Amino acid sequence: TLDYRQPKAASAAWKEVATGDLYRSLVAGRADYEQLVTTGKVISTATATGAAVQSLTDDDRSAVVLVGLDVTVTPAQGQASVEHERLVLTMRHTRDGWKASAMQPVTS
Repeated sequence: TLDYRQPKAASAAWKEVATGDLYRSLVAGRADYEQLVTTGKVISTATATGAAVQSLTDDDRSAVVLVGLDVTVTPAQGQASVEHERLVLTMRHTRDGWKASAMQPVTS
């Protein structure tokens, strides 16, 4: 969920589920992200429509997961729209549980 009225909450929540390069990227871009969301006055919510493990390492420490999302984007003015997205997540097992270490859109 992204909400221009509470941009810090979304970036804090993302950091809770991220690790490695993805975590460092979120921390480095936090101020820019919060400004973009606040300026654009957009609210978005995502619902997972499906997920599947593509691969799992032999030591069960990392996995590649395919995720389908329906993302509802509501601008300050105008109608909400739904975007269908597919992501490839690289997951790492940490002492705090599974966390995303990389995220890429499916382009084909």
